[in-house]
Amino acid sequence: MLPKRTNYYLLKILLGIFVFKNICHAQPLSDEAFDDILSEQPSHTLSPEISPKAGCSDQDFNDLFSPLQIVEILTSPPIQLQKILQLNLYGRTNPPITRALHDLPSLILDLFHQSCSARCWSLLVQPFFNQTRKMYFTQNSSALSSYTTLLTQKEFLEIIDEFEFSKINIPRVLSLFGTISLEERRLGALFALWNHHKRWTFSGALPIYYLEHNFFLNQQAQRQLNNSAFATDAGTVLPGINPDTFVNQHFINDRVGLGDLRIQIYYNIAPCDSSSNIDLGAQVTFPTARTIRDGIIGGTFCKTRPRPTIDFTQMFRLFCGATVAQDRTSALQLTELMVNYGIAAINTLTANVADSPLGEQHYNLGPLFHIKKHIAGCIGFESYNELKYTIPGSEIRYFIVKKNSADFMRDYSSAADAVANLTFLSEQASNTLYPTAVCITTRPGLIFKTTTALTILWHEKSQLSIGYDFWLQNREQLGSVHKRYTPGGPLNFAIGTKFAAHEGKIFGNLSTLLCSTSRDIYIALRGDTTVQNKGIGRSFTISVAFGLDF
Repeated sequence: MLPKRTNYYLLKILLGIFVFKNICHAQPLSDEAFDDILSEQPSHTLSPEISPKAGCSDQDFNDLFSPLQIVEILTSPPIQLQKILQLNLYGRTNPPITRALHDLPSLILDLFHQSCSARCWSLLVQPFFNQTRKMYFTQNSSALSSYTTLLTQKEFLEIIDEFEFSKINIPRVLSLFGTISLEERRLGALFALWNHHKRWTFSGALPIYYLEHNFFLNQQAQRQLNNSAFATDAGTVLPGINPDTFVNQHFINDRVGLGDLRIQIYYNIAPCDSSSNIDLGAQVTFPTARTIRDGIIGGTFCKTRPRPTIDFTQMFRLFCGATVAQDRTSALQLTELMVNYGIAAINTLTANVADSPLGEQHYNLGPLFHIKKHIAGCIGFESYNELKYTIPGSEIRYFIVKKNSADFMRDYSSAADAVANLTFLSEQASNTLYPTAVCITTRPGLIFKTTTALTILWHEKSQLSIGYDFWLQNREQLGSVHKRYTPGGPLNFAIGTKFAAHEGKIFGNLSTLLCSTSRDIYIALRGDTTVQNKGIGRSFTISVAFGLDF
């Protein structure tokens, strides 16, 4: 998770305080006076409803900040906003890829485990913990800078470098924030029931679990930030905000509830006298995932909430009140406005990558193949294989508005076009900070998985299995748009499409049976870890299975 001092840094960046200290052409506040204003606690909480005329008369505002003057300030060095807005904040907008719980090798149902005698029914309760330390934002990177690529774009850093930040190396600071990664934790229990009837096996499994995502900054980056000149200037606590609460509410998402229900059917095709157990089958996964409660530790996010519109006129009016009228209320309201814009940008990012459902949101079905074969002595071989097709369905996803460099070729010095230019800059700034939420049909396609293990049986009741699991998901396809929650230009669907991914895991399973005349108790310790991956983060799983055969 992000450390407390890092929280201060992020909040200061959101304010844009450095920028406003450099762009004012009116009488500015001194650094000491500006910081003194910020240290004063407001009498109200942050709110997007801010008075547009606080502290600055219309005459003063029109004399100092007419639409033409605002446009010239924004488009002239050192800001050159029109150049920044031609760049995309997001390099990708697809949510990170993760494996369904049912697909993890440690959570595969051991339907054909050794038994003391023929039993018809089995009941399983399997507590588990699964963690991904660094989820992949792109096919090859877990760093936030690969997702929000503006932070490392050469053109953006060159413009930022033109600001006078004294000893602060802003590009270096941004590159450190670019190392932020995303963690995922899943803690719960898998409940399963299956029945053996002659050659048939029927099973159903449903997880109940807690899901949590949070952003993480490694210790090395934290130390470098703490030792930088930025640490001293960024350490001011912002008015009305508790940094710990802020991070929990805006950088963490968690929920608890039900996962998807998976039904499997197998039919044994091996001859009765065969040393092999060969089963063909089929499975269906139902999108039964339901959140019982969210926001337990972190925040709650709504992807369809109307996005803010960046209002430069309102921003400069409040700045006028803070500098010309020396009005503390205007300065505090300017702080609130900038924080609101920043919070909305953070919430959009967190909602996109961290606000994940407890299930796959789609039906999927496909064939199954299982083989269990005795090799020699106490040595055996077992393999589960499946190919499933995910049925298309609707999801709420984010996409950015496409940008055309020709649209930015405007006469920003024209008084007649000043209002239109200011509106254009406002729209482009909003499009850059806030991707557009869309209800769209997604086609995840095919997923192939094979899990193969070497088994060692001893004392006729205990078994050790060690094996390799391979999982492959193809690139998704996007279908028709059902609803767009923010009007605007054409959307970039290419960078919002999930890419292909694969993962290889090694796993182990140590199990034993406790037998009685009427029932058997099955206990297993299971675990897996990633050894090969692309497009998906490395994870590990540990679980303990408690089964009752009767």
